[in-house]
Amino acid sequence: MPAPPRTDSGESSVSDVRRHREHVVREIRQRALEYTRLDRFLDDVSDRIVTAVDVPALSVLEFDDVPTEKPADAETESSADAERATRIAPTATVRAVATSEETVSAESSGETAIGCSHSVAHGLVGRALESAEPVVGEVSGDDLGFVSVGSMSGGGTEDRDEGGDEDRDSGGDENRDRARDGVEGSGDNDNASSVRGCVVRLGGAGESEYNGGCDRGHGYDRAPEERAKSQSGDEDQPVSVSDSEHDQPWGLLTLTLPTDTTHQFNEADIAFLQRVATVLESAIRNVQAKQRPEPECTATEAGFSTHDRVVQALETASEGISLLDEEGTFIYVNSAYAALYGYEPESMIGMHWERLYPEGMTDDLYEDMISTLQEGESWSGETVGLRRDGSQFIEDHYLAPTDDGGMVCVVRDVTKRRQLEEELDEVHTRITDAFIGIDTDWTFTYVNDSAVDLLDASDEALVGRSFWSVFPDTDDVESILRDAAATQESVSFEANVPALDAWLEINAYPSETGLSIYLRDVSDREETKRELRKSNRTLQRLYEITADRERSFEEKVDDLLELGRERLDLPVGFVSAVDADRNRFEVAQSIGGREIEPGATAPLSETYCRETIDTDDLLVLIDSPPAETVSDAAYERWDFDAYVGGKVMVDDTLYGTLCFAGDDERPAPFSPAEQRFVELATQWLSYEYERQRRQTELETLVSNLESSNERLEQFAHAASHDLQEPLRMVSSYLQLLDSRYREELDDEGAEFLEFAVNGADRMRAMIDGLLEYARVETRGEPLEPVELDTIVEEVRKDLQVQVTERDAEITVESLPRVQGDESQLRQVVQNLLSNALVYNDEESPTVHVSAERRTWDDECVISIADDGIGIDADDQERIFSVFDRLHSREEFEGTGIGLALCQRIVERHGGTIWVESEPGEGTTISFTLPLAE
Repeated sequence: MPAPPRTDSGESSVSDVRRHREHVVREIRQRALEYTRLDRFLDDVSDRIVTAVDVPALSVLEFDDVPTEKPADAETESSADAERATRIAPTATVRAVATSEETVSAESSGETAIGCSHSVAHGLVGRALESAEPVVGEVSGDDLGFVSVGSMSGGGTEDRDEGGDEDRDSGGDENRDRARDGVEGSGDNDNASSVRGCVVRLGGAGESEYNGGCDRGHGYDRAPEERAKSQSGDEDQPVSVSDSEHDQPWGLLTLTLPTDTTHQFNEADIAFLQRVATVLESAIRNVQAKQRPEPECTATEAGFSTHDRVVQALETASEGISLLDEEGTFIYVNSAYAALYGYEPESMIGMHWERLYPEGMTDDLYEDMISTLQEGESWSGETVGLRRDGSQFIEDHYLAPTDDGGMVCVVRDVTKRRQLEEELDEVHTRITDAFIGIDTDWTFTYVNDSAVDLLDASDEALVGRSFWSVFPDTDDVESILRDAAATQESVSFEANVPALDAWLEINAYPSETGLSIYLRDVSDREETKRELRKSNRTLQRLYEITADRERSFEEKVDDLLELGRERLDLPVGFVSAVDADRNRFEVAQSIGGREIEPGATAPLSETYCRETIDTDDLLVLIDSPPAETVSDAAYERWDFDAYVGGKVMVDDTLYGTLCFAGDDERPAPFSPAEQRFVELATQWLSYEYERQRRQTELETLVSNLESSNERLEQFAHAASHDLQEPLRMVSSYLQLLDSRYREELDDEGAEFLEFAVNGADRMRAMIDGLLEYARVETRGEPLEPVELDTIVEEVRKDLQVQVTERDAEITVESLPRVQGDESQLRQVVQNLLSNALVYNDEESPTVHVSAERRTWDDECVISIADDGIGIDADDQERIFSVFDRLHSREEFEGTGIGLALCQRIVERHGGTIWVESEPGEGTTISFTLPLAE
């Protein structure tokens, strides 16, 4: 068995030694359950005890016979001695039944051998027989010859293992004789005088530090003052381990070590040896009990007695119930008790209760329970049980002492309950809402920390009080909660509680025992709701004002200023125009203000607007403004304590300010919603001023455009009348020349005359085209729903001769109904279809007309695609310019104004026109038109 761990100095730490000794005690109890032969059991545990006390030699001695004698002076002895009926006679003999490995044979060094018997001397051993505690001292010649230390050769163990039980028994008598002879001549034995010993009595009726009920029987270590008390005879004597009918000691436990060692038997060693003696006494009795034959049951015992009924009742109990003897070992466990710890009931009989608890917990249990049990009272509490498989569980534990020194133990597994309680506690801890519990009498039973804060009272002051004393004058709350308690249905509602000056969200959950109520202060939320409702009404009103087309701008501004006064609770509202460069301030519009009348002027430096225009956001004041914020001159002139104002910008240029003000200080700051209203109003004013400026600019532009169009139309009219009249004259005379003098002209003259006639015709066509181009805006018809299918079909008929000559094919998809000028749209379609036939070198040209509806833009795209000569990418923008031709007149006829006219008509309809083409691959011209409603 390993020795206890050592520190760097070689000494065992106190805690390590204690744990090691606890382990040894548990092992001794465990071995007692496993052995059926006493000598083997004692031989097994002797070395474990040696390592725990750190001594070289140990022997366990059993009395062969125990003659007693009556004290010669029994009549005059002290009360403690008088209680003893007999003394152990000095002629009593003991026999060694176990030794440690270091103890060598008596034959080689005068030490004890297994089976040897010796007479009891009057020295150290004799004193141990008279003492309730272990006796420590130097071994003298009066002590037994085997109480000494030899060569430390350790040969005893191998001899015992090889010889077995037969060697012990066969040599017993001879060895005992030799030992007696050795004792008689050992008066001046050097070995005996060179050792220190410790002898502990095992069992007996002498004075003992343990009593059967609360100390030795349960394995509790006792303090020195308690041991002194026991020696004075104030406590009951223990029951002998050998036979309950004979109150005699069973034997001795001896330990020896050389005097030249530094080790001493200290108080902890003595206390440990006392405990070992207690454990050995109980273990010896258990082993001996296994060796006794089972008594036969009598007829009466076999019957269904009262005892049987009690046992049956215990077995059917749901709680774990056990009985322990004075030693702390189980003498009965019911099935429920054994099942809790994972054992069979039979296997727990004789087991010590310490095995059912985690290491280190037994000390706490001793400390907690000992005082209660010593006073003869029951003990209860929660402990942690240790199952056979090593798992642990929480148990509700009840202990009660019995009259015979034992205990009754009742155990219940409360692990799940504790887990639920811990989870509930954790939930309550996480609950940020106030939580209260009330019983059926409407009395507080529980209040969490949040509720204490909310109700502004300690939990001690609330628990036990009436709920209605904290919530007076809340008829609505009382009615709802009483209904919930009566119907056992949960409720959730909000209520104003005047006593707390707060709005509360209340969630109540009824049960048979009362109500669980969660409270949340939603005053801020209610205030936010009110503020939000007020803001929504203000914004709705702001929208109605600004969107009203029936009001003039000045009327809208007046309504806006009135709305601001009401929303901000300020008496004055005004709009100013400022000129920072000229230090000028002028009131543009105002309402409710003394000197703040429209047209009033002042130096900008003496107004609040001076600081307003220097502020990035709003200038906000709720009480007397400091001098660094508003100048003294401005404050003396206007005397505003509450003020909020913002800049009005027009095209990134300062126009003025929008301000609201009052003489009195505000009780609270302007809310974000209130400031947002001023910002929106300022933005609207900026937008309106910008719109007015642009409207003015647009009106000027339209006026200029109308004048330009009028001049253009005048030019067109002049071109039509003044230019075409001479052109008609030229054409008429050329025609006369051709009719009268053609026969007289040679071929070259005839050709010249033809050139002149053609030039005059082209000039007339160009003038007509230019006139038509100029009149697109001025002479166009109003836009109205037009069927494009009808227009395209009419144009196809007009071009039928050209289509037939070219053997062309024109296909048309279903076309939409559009909003337009039918005459102008007819001109566009005719120009595009004609170009598709003209600019095509195919023998049989094909043209396709399609439409794409764009409902999201309420418009359509009309496309006319051909398989003609195509247009180079660099020339695609030129085709829409007036008189800009891509081809010579010898290649293709035309005036160069057709596509420009198409673009102008499409733009008049609010559309756009574009071309997609590749040389030799054909051309697609597309344009957009508004769909008819």
